[in-house]
Amino acid sequence: PPSRPDVSVFSGSAISLTLVGQTVDRMRVLVLVGNLNEAAKRRIAYAGAMGGARAEALHVPVDDNTAAALRGQWRDEKVPLRLTIVAPSGHEIAVPVLDYVRDLRRTSPEELIAVLVPQFHGWWANLVHGWRTRRLAIRLARLDGVAIVLVPSQPEEDAE
Repeated sequence: PPSRPDVSVFSGSAISLTLVGQTVDRMRVLVLVGNLNEAAKRRIAYAGAMGGARAEALHVPVDDNTAAALRGQWRDEKVPLRLTIVAPSGHEIAVPVLDYVRDLRRTSPEELIAVLVPQFHGWWANLVHGWRTRRLAIRLARLDGVAIVLVPSQPEEDAE
């Protein structure tokens, strides 16, 4: 099984995690965004606070129009994080996200990768929105050197 953090030391804004036999002083933060609504803006703010220059937003578009619209909105609103758009795999967002994270781990094995995902509240929101997020989070959590950060989200924020 992959090594999991066994010691966490928080000192100011610096985070140092000790994995089994390895200390991680660098962290890259990925925030998953479908669109630029209030919930996504909150996750973006968290990502920026956690990762600074090493934070980026990751988008898997459902079609070319969605990607173009998000790019334009990103530019218009001057969002401070880099936007990375990865090619979809059918209607599945998990596969391209997992591939992207695995590639980051291969190229920078010394980095911890924190992935911010929305956490929905209420049985209806979980039923409608949460199952994909949970499946992705479970698959990401199985990867070595990857941490999942759940950011509270209300369904009405994500519907905007």
